[in-house]
Amino acid sequence: MPFVERLERSRGAGRTQGFHTSAHEIGTRISFEELLMIARMVRESQFQRLVDDNPELAVVSSLKDKSKPLVVRKKTTSPPRMVTKNSIRGYRSRPTSANVDGTEYTGNIDQIEKTMVDGLVKVPLDPGKNTVTFENLRHYLASRGYTPLKQVMVEMLEEVVSGWRQDYELDAAELFDFIILQNQRDGFCKADIVRFEDFFTQFDKDTSGEISVLELSKMLRWLGYGLNSSESHTLILAVDEDNSGQLDEREFLRLLRLMREKDLQKVRGVFNSKATMQGKMPGKKIGDALAALDQGRPANMELLEAFDSFSFDDLVGVIDSIREEFVQKERKKAGFTEDELEYYEEVYASCDRDENGVMSALELLEVLETFGWAPRTYEQQSALAEHLEEAKRKTQEAGVECPEGQFVNFWQYLQLVRLLQDESDRKQEEDLQSLRAELQFTEAEVDQFRQVFRTYARKRVPRMLSLSLRLVFCSMMRSSA
Repeated sequence: MPFVERLERSRGAGRTQGFHTSAHEIGTRISFEELLMIARMVRESQFQRLVDDNPELAVVSSLKDKSKPLVVRKKTTSPPRMVTKNSIRGYRSRPTSANVDGTEYTGNIDQIEKTMVDGLVKVPLDPGKNTVTFENLRHYLASRGYTPLKQVMVEMLEEVVSGWRQDYELDAAELFDFIILQNQRDGFCKADIVRFEDFFTQFDKDTSGEISVLELSKMLRWLGYGLNSSESHTLILAVDEDNSGQLDEREFLRLLRLMREKDLQKVRGVFNSKATMQGKMPGKKIGDALAALDQGRPANMELLEAFDSFSFDDLVGVIDSIREEFVQKERKKAGFTEDELEYYEEVYASCDRDENGVMSALELLEVLETFGWAPRTYEQQSALAEHLEEAKRKTQEAGVECPEGQFVNFWQYLQLVRLLQDESDRKQEEDLQSLRAELQFTEAEVDQFRQVFRTYARKRVPRMLSLSLRLVFCSMMRSSA
């Protein structure tokens, strides 16, 4: 029995005459087998949309089996779809959403559609061609807001097409599979996806499948991005699709994509400033380029300078190869800025009475008293002892040796300050959530006020702050009307 008929019989006659109707009518509880059938319906529907949007594109094979002919409906005369910059993003549900033992899927059925290609655009083809070249794919990805990197594209193409080579041209089905894979990984290579999944699991302490602002701040610092909880709130607002104030794994991946694109734009700017008319950067300028991007001098600098020239992809590859050194340096700094580092160095030096470079327990207590973190109770003393052990571990993970006994060096003290500051941020966040609930604001509304406050508190313009608050209130009233 065809799977559509099976689904109709399962859910009731007439309820699956078109996916968009059935997706909303089915509800939120379906079996795993029904999930697979709906996913196939969506996949075929989206492939048809690709063909409709690109009638000149060659349809050579079926989605997976080239030995079977592909049945393609005639192009419809429906009006063109509105396409947004981020509409091509995919979605990968967490493994706990469905089981293969016949149990029910309890997630939102609308999320199934996000696994497919929503809002396709015209794929640029060369004149007289009906297949997609490597350069066509580059232009396509750039039009979707991605920086197309050769090494990432090649990896995906080799997965989509067995024996792929540079001069190979994709047909419609192969292009469709490429776009699906691109969406699922959001432009990252496979190794990065595995690494990010491990990070997410490691920092998702409560195994809720979502990470909070404080957990996000820790994750980003571990990845080499020095952000505080307030900055993390702003980032969450940009990708939090369900306005929960937390990020699931897919939203976290999108956040990393935005940060990656921001980094790549910086690299592009430096590269363009040093490249020749031929679009290449002379090898002798590699040192200047790395310095402009705040990257350290790699051990193989002389070898790099011996190269005649670098393409943009080459420069990105060099930066990625030495990023671990940069990340280690940032972990050593516990995510603090240079200005913050200078301040904490001054406090440390003022309490290091004998100037031997390490602090005794009494000297450390004096520092903690300065910040208002000195332990007053037995419970606080026990918590401080645990923080000291964790600070020591983090210092050693950053490649710094710690003194023996009860002495603390500067880098261990810096990690301790970060841990105590995180604890303070956690308490403030709990208080803020209680206040938010009492005032009956949503997470999104609180984040709007936070951005206004941060912007104008720095500028110290009370009149402009008042005006911005009125604008925010007007926006809220319009959205609630």
